Amino acid sequence: MKKLSLLFLLVSFLTVNTAFAKDHNYKKDLRYKYWKEYRFDTADKKDKGDGGTTIQVSGLVGVGADMWTASISHLFAPHEDTCDPLVEAFVVMTPDGKGFCVEIDARAAKFWENARHECIEEGKRLPEVAELKYVCINSAEYGISVGNSGSEWSSNFVLLGDDAAGAGKVTVAAMGSSSCNSLKAGRISKDDFGGKPEAYAFRCVR
Repeated sequence: MKKLSLLFLLVSFLTVNTAFAKDHNYKKDLRYKYWKEYRFDTADKKDKGDGGTTIQVSGLVGVGADMWTASISHLFAPHEDTCDPLVEAFVVMTPDGKGFCVEIDARAAKFWENARHECIEEGKRLPEVAELKYVCINSAEYGISVGNSGSEWSSNFVLLGDDAAGAGKVTVAAMGSSSCNSLKAGRISKDDFGGKPEAYAFRCVR
């Protein structure tokens, strides 16, 4: 009887340790997965073998989930028409008549991070890709000026434009033109951001 008890304890011990090891390895693999997913290089110099900077981002935080984004989370909820009619248009997005305010005219071209900061300082945000494209397609209905602004910034370092030049190369397409329905969202390539940042027009929403 004593031998059976000792055998039972030994088997229990091995079972618990095996389960712990599996759980530990799973968590280790999960951490590596997210580390690998959010690791990126900041400059094209690294590809040429002459230096460059590597930033390693670990954790479960998604792209764009910084303090600024958290501070403006309330700006993503549809609301009643509270727009300033002199500078904003109200875009209806829900059956009950709620939507968001968008600036009628685009602002002067700036780098993406400066455009984003300017909107946040005024209690607004850069539009999401879908919002900006909807504004482009329905600009006449809402009296929004999009004829001469060219490509415009949207959130998360994305540019809305006509990428007919090929993958990674975004050319300026007149907002409001016949190409409005086919506008595509493109991220600025590493070469553009690391080597020569570009400034584009933008408009804020709330």
